[in-house]
Amino acid sequence: MMASNKTLSSWQATWQSWAKRIDALSLRERAFIFLCLAAILIAIADSLIITPLKLEAQALAKAQLKQNQDLKQLREQFTASAAPLGASSAPGGQDEGSQLKARLATAQQQQAQLRLAVDAGFKNLLQSQVPGSNTATAGSSKQQGPQQLPELLATLLKQHPGLSLLKLASLPEGQGPAQFATQANSKGMSQAAPQAANAASAANPGNAANAANAEMPLTWQGLELQVAGEYLDQMRYLRQLELALPRLHWGELRLWSQGDGKPVLLQVQVFLPKARAS
Repeated sequence: MMASNKTLSSWQATWQSWAKRIDALSLRERAFIFLCLAAILIAIADSLIITPLKLEAQALAKAQLKQNQDLKQLREQFTASAAPLGASSAPGGQDEGSQLKARLATAQQQQAQLRLAVDAGFKNLLQSQVPGSNTATAGSSKQQGPQQLPELLATLLKQHPGLSLLKLASLPEGQGPAQFATQANSKGMSQAAPQAANAASAANPGNAANAANAEMPLTWQGLELQVAGEYLDQMRYLRQLELALPRLHWGELRLWSQGDGKPVLLQVQVFLPKARAS
């Protein structure tokens, strides 16, 4: 308490001495002192508050100016890149958009024609296998069906751009699926079937032809197909074949890889029953 009282009294004595000095000055001297004090306060405020704010405002202005310049450059680049497109779309110029649309329409039209050709070929091929058709239809089917099957396989392959046809060859005459060959051998060893056919013909002559046809072995058209491409594309192609030709039978199937970065090779044998001889 004693020390604080001494400090306060010293401050009071100092202020009183300054007040006496100021009171002793003339009016002009007092005005000059107050102006000097005001200038000092303004300088302190400028250095501590005004100047930092001014510098920050200048930095913000520079950043905004730079952003405006960048935006201007981007607009100029966009205008320069859009100018050729506008010129190409002008009357008399080459419209790239129209060309792309025309190419897309042409590709779609070709794809539609390809699908129609495949559907028509499959329809004719299936009609050639329908029992009970008239003689003219059966005769034409015998001539057209076998010749159309390789074309249909190759045409259907065009719907899979990732696949390439390496080989499409006919198998030897008389070769058929393994399961039917086994059945034919077992029937050849049995003697009960001819006797049953003779008995059926004697009992009902109208069923004689049916019994004979039932015992007559099937004849097959066999093709060996070799395709290169991705495995999934090959499986889709085989699935499409199976759905399009319900009476198609599969033979030997071989699948092997050629190494890293090379397409997978698929070799498969397909068989289609021909119309039985009358």
